[in-house]
Amino acid sequence: MYAEVLVQYGVKALDRQFTYKIPEELKNDLQVGMKVLVPFGTMTINGFVIKIKNETDQENLKEIIEITNKDFRLNNELLDLGKYIKETTLCTLIQAYQTMLPKALKAKNKVEINKKYDIYYRLNKGIISDMKLNATQEKIIHMFRDNDIVPKKELMMISSSSLKTLVNKNVL
Repeated sequence: MYAEVLVQYGVKALDRQFTYKIPEELKNDLQVGMKVLVPFGTMTINGFVIKIKNETDQENLKEIIEITNKDFRLNNELLDLGKYIKETTLCTLIQAYQTMLPKALKAKNKVEINKKYDIYYRLNKGIISDMKLNATQEKIIHMFRDNDIVPKKELMMISSSSLKTLVNKNVL
């Protein structure tokens, strides 16, 4: 399998896709719109996968090095919007995509995206039987007796030190 990759250069002469081999370990994960790391001349640069195809008439192709961010990809609407911007403003395609994206997602930046996580706590029922608990800790444990898992946002109104103590003692 092969991928057509739009590299990070905003130079008009390089405003086209370059074909790369997709290594075996990436074949199941790689999708159109993903940000990838590719060899380009003597450098290694970022780019976006624009198309995936099964055959090519080109020979001696270099391989994609890695997917730089599996959680993000340009969807069809963004890919089409980039093409529209290119045609109407006379910029390069990579410049159009770079303009649409926040700094952390731009191909030329090595900035990582801040990911948001939901944190959940679960009661370790076997530990609490012989522990001395204060009133706040008792209130927290009572919340867990009603619900097996409690999201962190529901515990925001409770003392964080009591919560940390229960986590450190492996109660939660």
